[in-house]
This record gives sequence, C-alpha cells and structure tokens, in this order.
Amino acid sequence: MNYFQYSQKEMSYLSAHDSRLKDLILHCGKIEREVNKDIFDALITSIISQQISGKAAITIKNRLYNLIGDKINAQKICEISADNLLSCGISGKKISYIKTISKAVSDGSINFESIKKLKDEDVISILTSFPGVGRWTAEMILIFSLERQDVISYNDFGIRKGMELLYDIDKINKKEFLKISEAYHPYATIASFYLWYAANNNIKI
Repeated sequence: MNYFQYSQKEMSYLSAHDSRLKDLILHCGKIEREVNKDIFDALITSIISQQISGKAAITIKNRLYNLIGDKINAQKICEISADNLLSCGISGKKISYIKTISKAVSDGSINFESIKKLKDEDVISILTSFPGVGRWTAEMILIFSLERQDVISYNDFGIRKGMELLYDIDKINKKEFLKISEAYHPYATIASFYLWYAANNNIKI
C-alpha cells in the first residue's frame, strides 16, 4: 500500500503561515492518504465512482476485476464487450467514457507515463480532453496518482466544507476560497488533507 509522501517540513510551513491550520494540524497530527500510482487504473476507477456511493463503486470495481483479472488493463477493456461491462453494473454512458480512454491508451494516442513530467495545468488539459473527465477528476489524479504537492480544488465539496468549518464561514465563495488558500502554497495538497479531515469529522477549531 502506497501513501502520499510528505514530512514535518510541509506541516511546519503550513502551521507557520496559517494559525487556524496550525491548530488543526496539532489536533490531527500527520494524516496518511493512500495513493494509486497507476494513472489509468485511477482514472477508470474515478469514472466508475461518479454519482454513486463508495460502496457501490467498490462492488462494481470488484466485478470488473473478476472479469479481467487483478489489474485493470486498457487492452483487455477494449476487448470486453459492452454487455459484459454492463453486467458489472457500469452504465452505458460510463462504458463509452471508459472505452474511449482505453482505446487511446491501447493505440498509443496517450501515454500516461509521459504526462508525469508535465506541469499541473498541462496534465489537467490533457485529462479533461477525454469525455467524462472534468477538472475535479483531473485534480484528484494530480493528488492521488502523481502526488503533486500544490493542488487544492474549489470544485471539491469536502474541501470547501472544511474551509467553512475552520474559518467560520457560512458559505464560502471562490474569491474567499482563493484568498485563504494563498497561505497554503506551495503545499496546498497537504492543506487539502487537513480540510478533508475537518469536513469528515465536523471539526471546528
């Protein structure tokens, strides 16, 4: 199992630049978040998970594993019929998205290894060119596959909720969000972990 790599250095930086975050970090300690370094697997999993519960997504992915083996493989997905994918519980629209990405990987139109060297916005631009992949999904790939340290997503409900709790804001707007997050750079991803924690545990500091 792989976890996002960061250290006391990033925690100390965030603590020094934001007093509320400092208190939250002291309260929580280091937060471990699992990563999936296989970008293709992570992308397909993200599409499967859209607009369904976490439990349902796990069930569908396990069915897919049983169908094609332990590793989600682009070539195998290309070869599997839409009916078989439907039998796993994947919707017709999501099958179209998955097939399109799998074909691009299989025929060499996209090489996910090569995007690892690109800047964040360039990665987002490439990923969002695929149907079914929005900016939020691309940002999550940056965090949980590429382990980029300076990503914070306004599109993420949990992060916004965490900010609202931490800074006592009823409903945060984008201007306020960007202003607060200025203090997090260049370690906004690590700040995101703490904001998620605050949201998930309803923590006010």
